[in-house]
Amino acid sequence: MINTRTYKSFEEWEPGQSFGADTLLFLYESDGLVQFRIRNMTEDATRNWLVNAEFDETAQEIVKAMMWSQLYGDAIVVLYDEGENNLLEDVKSPVALQAFHPLAGDCGYTVGKNKENGWPAFFKIRTGGFKSIVVNADRCVIFPYKKTTNSWRGYSAIGPVIDEIIFYRKWVNVFAERASKVAVPSFHANKKDGTWTRDEKENLEDVFGEDEVAATSGEVTFSTIGGALEPNEIEQVCERLLERIAACWGVTKADLKGAEAGQKLSTDANRGAYQMALVDIQRHYTPHVKKVLERMGLEWTGWNTPWEMPIESRINNLIALAATYEQVQDPEIKAIIKDTLMNT
Repeated sequence: MINTRTYKSFEEWEPGQSFGADTLLFLYESDGLVQFRIRNMTEDATRNWLVNAEFDETAQEIVKAMMWSQLYGDAIVVLYDEGENNLLEDVKSPVALQAFHPLAGDCGYTVGKNKENGWPAFFKIRTGGFKSIVVNADRCVIFPYKKTTNSWRGYSAIGPVIDEIIFYRKWVNVFAERASKVAVPSFHANKKDGTWTRDEKENLEDVFGEDEVAATSGEVTFSTIGGALEPNEIEQVCERLLERIAACWGVTKADLKGAEAGQKLSTDANRGAYQMALVDIQRHYTPHVKKVLERMGLEWTGWNTPWEMPIESRINNLIALAATYEQVQDPEIKAIIKDTLMNT
C-alpha cells in the first residue's frame, strides 16, 4: 500500500524535487518504462538461471532482491535457521531465506542500529500494518545497486533519470490530448508575459534551440506548453527524453519503445546492445548471489544464457557477443561473457 502523503503523482511532480521509496514504488506500479527497467530486464538476465536452478525458491527470492535493489538502491536477504526464533543472533546453518526492500508504504526495512563503522548492526523490518521484526545484520546479505561512497547503500537505477521519466509521461499525456484536437496553435504563436521554468526551458532548448525558446515566454504549466506545441513537436520532445533514458540504462531507444508497446523482449536487431545491458546486471550481482549461495551451502554454476530464442537469432547473437568479448577490457565482464558463450 502506497503512503499517499509522501509519494508524487505525475501531475504533482516538479523537476528537481527529492524523492523517496514511496515515489519509486509509485513509479514502478504505474509506469511501463520503470517496469521494463526493473522487472523485465532482471527477469531476462536471470531467466535461464531460474529455469535451471535446483534451488528454485531460493533463486526466486534472490531475483526479488536484485529487482528491489535496482528500484530502491538496496535490498537485503535474511537467512533463517530451521525452527529458529531468535533473529537477534547470527545465523548458524541457514536453510531458508527471504528478500526485503527498504520501507515503502507499510512494508520494508529500516536500520535499527548502526555499528561504529556506519554499517547496520540490526534491521527493523515491517511486514505489514504495525507488525515488525528486528534481525541481526550479520544474518543478512546486502544487495546494493552501484554504490558511489563507502556507505552500504546504493542508488536507484531510476534516480538519475527520474525527471526525464516524469517529463516523458507528462508529455505523452499532453500529446494524447493535443493529437485528438483538430485545430492546434503552433509553438511560436502562443506568446505570453513571464518566464519558463528552468527545467522546462532546458528541456525545450534541446529540441528547438536556445534562440527559439528565448523568444517564447510565459508562466507555463504542461497544459499551456501543450497548447503551444503541435503534436509532431511534442513527439520530438518525447523522442529526446527517450534517448536520455535509454543512454542511462545502456539500452536502445527502440527497446524503450518496445516496452511502451508491451513487447517484453528486445527485437533481434537490438539484442546485442540489450544483452550487454543484461550482462552488466549479471556482473554487478554475481558477488552478492555467490555470497548467499555459499552461506546456504549451495553451488554457483553461472548465469548461462539469459533467454531462449530461435536458433538463427541465437547464432547471430553469439557472433556479436564473441566480437564484443575481444573488445571488452574489464576482466569480470569478460569472464561473464565467456561463461555465457561456453554454456550456450
